[in-house]
Amino acid sequence: MHKMILVLFLTVGLPVIGYSGQEEKPNPSQQEEQAIQIAEGTLTKVDVHELSFWIKTPEGKEMQFTYTPFTQVEGGGEPAGLAGMTGSDLKVHYKVDGSTNAAIRIEVQTRAS
Repeated sequence: MHKMILVLFLTVGLPVIGYSGQEEKPNPSQQEEQAIQIAEGTLTKVDVHELSFWIKTPEGKEMQFTYTPFTQVEGGGEPAGLAGMTGSDLKVHYKVDGSTNAAIRIEVQTRAS
């Protein structure tokens, strides 16, 4: 009887005790790609045919972003409306998708007078 309990414990109980309950963690590079990032700068160019736009950051870095018709634009209407807003200051919330910066939300900043 004791042997049967011991065998039962070893086959069923031990694997359950050994399970740590930890979930598999995503690769750090995947986590970076999934995180929403923010960039700020001046709108320099919009290509409505390619659904993309560029900003120049205060550090002088040129950044390109893609958008969709569903990208939220606060203070500027639809994403295609950015075409007439060159020179405006933007705050872009985006995700890195491979080598593309995909804009999730765009905030048109008002300049202090």
